[in-house]
Amino acid sequence: MTVRTLAAAAVVAGALAQGCSSNENPVIGVVTDVSGNLAGVESFELRTPDGRELTVDVTDGLLFDGGPAISHLRDHLRSGEPIELEYATRPDGSLVVVAIRDGSAR
Repeated sequence: MTVRTLAAAAVVAGALAQGCSSNENPVIGVVTDVSGNLAGVESFELRTPDGRELTVDVTDGLLFDGGPAISHLRDHLRSGEPIELEYATRPDGSLVVVAIRDGSAR
């Protein structure tokens, strides 16, 4: 196992231990809003092809699977290029990032 694979497993295990359920299938969508400051992104909104609007928190730890830096989300906001998102759902229904990749990379 690579360090990246071990880190991915640790993030998912941590999310599940905190009572989050992990999404099995990634979702691809367009970034419609990014919240945060110069220090980093706190959350973003994603519109899926079926019209769902997802608000996703990035403050609980984030794993990138060979994807863009979190600040790169602002580039996607401006360009409209899609991203691929894997997320976990907290008990309160809010979403937290597990992995994020450029959507056009597949």
